[in-house]
Formats: sequence, structure tokens, C-alpha cells
Amino acid sequence: MDDADNIPTWIAEIDGRLASFTHNLPRELDPVALSRSKLPFKAMGYRETLIWRVTELAQAAVDNYKQGRVAAATLLTRGVMETTAALWYLRYKIKGALAAQALGDIDNHLMRLSLGTRNWEETPDAINVLNFVDSVEKELKGFRMQYDSLSEVAHPNYSGTTGLFSKIDHKNVFVHLGPNEQYAKNLVTAGTGSLSATLLIFEHCYNALADELPEFVKLCEAALPPEDTPHDAP
Repeated sequence: MDDADNIPTWIAEIDGRLASFTHNLPRELDPVALSRSKLPFKAMGYRETLIWRVTELAQAAVDNYKQGRVAAATLLTRGVMETTAALWYLRYKIKGALAAQALGDIDNHLMRLSLGTRNWEETPDAINVLNFVDSVEKELKGFRMQYDSLSEVAHPNYSGTTGLFSKIDHKNVFVHLGPNEQYAKNLVTAGTGSLSATLLIFEHCYNALADELPEFVKLCEAALPPEDTPHDAP
């Protein structure tokens, strides 16, 4: 079976998962009810913004695939992969703290995740997105390769310009400009497959973090000095 035959299945999977995400989007987060420590709030606050981001990007991506806007859809799919990788990285850091039963420098990572930017000197440095992608690659081989493939379309390279928007007529020595249907079909096949798989990864990490939260809260609160009042310490 041609991989392109899987496109309707992948589209249906994406639509179904996004319907679930949209229905369950978080609307508020209570830091006081969550923990005496600020750390769980920082982690969960970042987690909840990621599901909002991934839902918006993925919905726009699948809509563009359906409408044949392949370049836009591919850029959005790449954004979904980055967002999912950021969630994976967050969970990787929390799992590391739980395994070691030590918080280490996790507060620094949480601050860089939630407030990191390259625009202002007074804010934490942003973490390079490739660090997120490579953290996934360590366990899910091929994730980086697929990300790099989408990046070729995201950038104005051959895949995103000449390959996608022109077709050479060698016989008549002529170039037809506009969507190259065959090339676009290959990108839609790769893109919808990646989008479906990435949303599955996001869903797994999102739910796993909820399961790990109680143990993380215990670890964070155990690190608080007895004399601290709620939210006076990390």
C-alpha cells in the first residue's frame, strides 16, 4: 500500500485527538492549592500553556493540509514537533529529579522554559529548541530526522520553493509555476504522518506528567525548610 493511502487515516486521528484536546483545555491553575512550593506551579503552568499552543498550531496545520496549503501546513507541523519536544524536555527534567530524589538545578530550567527569551538581558536565556528535539531523539530514534526534513520545507530551500512551487517540462524546455502536485503529495504524506504521531507523543507526555505530579510535589515540599511559609521559597 502506498503511504499516501494512509493520509485519510492520519487526518482522522489528528481530528479526533484535537477534539479531545480542545474539549479538555485547562482554564485556570491555582498555585496555592497545588503546593507550598513554587516549583510544581512553574512546571504545571508551563505544561498548560504548551497544550494551548500545540492545539492551536496543530488545528491550523491540519486545516491547511485539507486546503492544500502545504508550505504553511508543514511549518505549523514543525512547530507542533518543537512544542511537543519542549513538553518532553520538561518531563525529562522532572523524571531526572524524581529518580535522583534531588531537585538540583531544576528551578533554573523551569525559569528558562517559562520565561526564557533572547530579547531582554534581564530575563533568563531561552533554551535552544534543538536541545528539546534531541532530548526526544535519545529515546525515539528518527524524531530529529523527521524534524530536519520538515525544516527543509520551513526554510526557503529547494523543498519549500523550487520543489514545491515549480515543475519543469523538459520536453518543451519550460517551467510551470504553482503547486507541484506530486511533490506536494509527498510532503502531505510525510507531514500528516508526523503530525499524527507527534500529537500522540504529546498526549502521552501530558498525561504522564499529571501522574508524576504528586511525587514531584512531595519532593519539592520536602526541600522546604520547616520555617518557610507557603510560597516563600522555591
